Amino acid sequence: MDEASSTALRARDEQSWRGALDGAPRAWAQLVRPHGATVYGALAFLFGDGPTARSAFKTAIGAGFARLRDRPEALPLPAWLVALGREGDGAVKGGAVLGQLEESLARWPRSAAQVMRMIAALPPRARAAAYLRWAGGLRVDAIAAAIDEPPELVSTSLFHAVNCLHRRRRLAGSRATGGAAHVLAFGPECRSARAAFFLYRDGALDGARQADVRDHFATCQACLDAEARLQQNAAEIAGTLASLRWPGLDLELHAAFSALRRWGLWRRLYRRTMDSLT
Repeated sequence: MDEASSTALRARDEQSWRGALDGAPRAWAQLVRPHGATVYGALAFLFGDGPTARSAFKTAIGAGFARLRDRPEALPLPAWLVALGREGDGAVKGGAVLGQLEESLARWPRSAAQVMRMIAALPPRARAAAYLRWAGGLRVDAIAAAIDEPPELVSTSLFHAVNCLHRRRRLAGSRATGGAAHVLAFGPECRSARAAFFLYRDGALDGARQADVRDHFATCQACLDAEARLQQNAAEIAGTLASLRWPGLDLELHAAFSALRRWGLWRRLYRRTMDSLT
């Protein structure tokens, strides 16, 4: 994107933020729509069943509009919306998510279906973390706030997620060639580096710990090899998820925004009525 386009985009976003803060549902819709797939997908992976995910999605959009002035400034919008949806619809149930994916899996490219199946096989918060990282591009600290998990646990979950995909791909290749499957193996003495890998990549560790992990990667060949493969696989996952569309997402967005527009019309009518009485 060139500088002129970036400037125009920032100006439009600022205008939308001002409109949303003033209570304009259409401005809020313009802010939320680009993040719809990230929020909806994360909630689907978090709750498992489709009805709960759809309810949480609507809750997130409605609560976000009502509480926009309370949003933590440092927390990205999609992470905040996921947190609102999670809080509004109770405990994570951890049900199977593949049922609601089947319609899309039949249409998505094989590589995309493979990634989604791999994510769906993880525990609920781990799969939500993986989706937020690679479909939404969020940092570990933002993901931790969204799914209510410690950053260290999120980093570990991300490592296991990308390692699982790598292992499955290598296993499929080994079956075809008769070779052996391998994992992304850090050295046995390198557990702390493995657990902190994605925090380290985000520069989110404290100064001394960040330096310690950096020094470790500079001297440990096992970790250097694993880091290179992790980055490659993570980039492949992000590229695969970037253009995917969830079935029914447009309908869910339309329903949520229509409810907000009705609420906005009611509020304006109420204000006009009260003004006429004073």
